[in-house]
Amino acid sequence: MLQFVTAFDPYSEKNMSDSSILLIHTTSRASLRCGALSRGAGRPAPLGLACLATSFPGRVTLLDLQEKLPEAGDIPASGATPFAAAIVAAAAGWQTIDAKMMLERLRQLLPSSRFILGGPRAAALGADWDATLHGTGRTACEWILKDPNGISGPANTLEADLRIPLGVPATRLGENHGYSAAAEKAGGAPTISVHQPWLGLLDRSPESAGAPTRGDLSDLFQWLHVSGYSCISIETPGLSGDRANQMIELASEHGMTLSLRFDRPEDVITARLRATTALLRVWLHPSRETSATPAAFMTAVSKLQSEGISIGIRLPVDMLPDDVSPLLATADELSTDHPSAWQQGLLRSHLLDFYWRRGRFWKNLWRLRSGHDLVRWLRGMYGILDLALSR
Repeated sequence: MLQFVTAFDPYSEKNMSDSSILLIHTTSRASLRCGALSRGAGRPAPLGLACLATSFPGRVTLLDLQEKLPEAGDIPASGATPFAAAIVAAAAGWQTIDAKMMLERLRQLLPSSRFILGGPRAAALGADWDATLHGTGRTACEWILKDPNGISGPANTLEADLRIPLGVPATRLGENHGYSAAAEKAGGAPTISVHQPWLGLLDRSPESAGAPTRGDLSDLFQWLHVSGYSCISIETPGLSGDRANQMIELASEHGMTLSLRFDRPEDVITARLRATTALLRVWLHPSRETSATPAAFMTAVSKLQSEGISIGIRLPVDMLPDDVSPLLATADELSTDHPSAWQQGLLRSHLLDFYWRRGRFWKNLWRLRSGHDLVRWLRGMYGILDLALSR
């Protein structure tokens, strides 16, 4: 398991106890219902928790568990005293059973610690936890480090948290940890997904919050670049046209490429995007809302096609084939939200239609020109073929 340990800062001891905190990053288990699909689904990085940890040097340890439950050997040393608290960022696809299993295991491994569940759905999942938290985690960590019993029950600290933005770590994240973006896993360059790391525990919230400055985003891009990532898959919800263009400018300045996800067709149109070396692809993310149905994105598709910009479609859970078929006919790539939550037969139908009936499989195969291209293509298709061909 990957452990991030921040450097010791004696000034952070002021007005605080000798306690320390364990931050735990989790992901959903796509393999529960989709066979090997999870192996090609990317490996999300704990960017939000890394930004939270850097605000408390020497007092917070970050443990990246991904989809597994912790074992005794996974728990890092906490210093002179046991961890005062373990704060878990609940994965987007978690159900109540996942939260209960994690809590039971942590009670076995850290019997003297308090257990706090954070994330967008923490209050709904964490009834048995000592506390649930809706916020970046900054205020909660301050309370715990002053008094280990400083937080109980449901707490919403987001408004207070956003008054002081989280910083960007000074240490490299590291390409060798295997982090990759689900949407762009077939790309040749090391690619990482970015949601809202300035929100800490709410990094992967479906609701946008906070307003990072251009300087904040530049620091973020620089950190990822020096960490070995040359491509960023932007997954920020509600991305505006102005913010999209700002990110393209920053990617160009840092010698990086990026893909952008849009949840609203009007934002694609107002962005007035142009094909540049920094823009790899635009992902369209339709929903069942009237203003963002697949049909509502067709004007935006025409704009992108006229500029020669590659289009990807990100399907929400259990969207019906008839609803999205015209949009998929325009797409170069396909991705899905939370594959573990899909009806397997419906997801298989989408994959068969896109890769086989529409000829994307053979079209992509004939484009291969080298062994390197083949490896890239197989990495992107791994698991998709397993599901599409299964009975």
